[in-house]
Amino acid sequence: MEPELAPADRVWFDPMAYRHRLPRAGELVILEDPDGSGRRLIKVVAASGGSRAWVVREGVIEVPKGATLDRPHPDELLDEVAVPPGQVFVTSR
Repeated sequence: MEPELAPADRVWFDPMAYRHRLPRAGELVILEDPDGSGRRLIKVVAASGGSRAWVVREGVIEVPKGATLDRPHPDELLDEVAVPPGQVFVTSR
């Protein structure tokens, strides 16, 4: 899978964009690298608070709260994540 952004791309962002709501699945977010280096990372929101995410070989499937989806085959399912309210699950896609 090709990255959506190339090293020379420029990104404009609004630091107040999510003050009234959480980012939704598919939106890009900028966050501090958790390694403490001070770097900023650009990630894709895969699932938002209150939902679940199935990590499969092809990517991530968001399972919205209350949705009934067929669980992926065990050979395809790599992990399952419950996203706590007020948080998001991100990937680098």
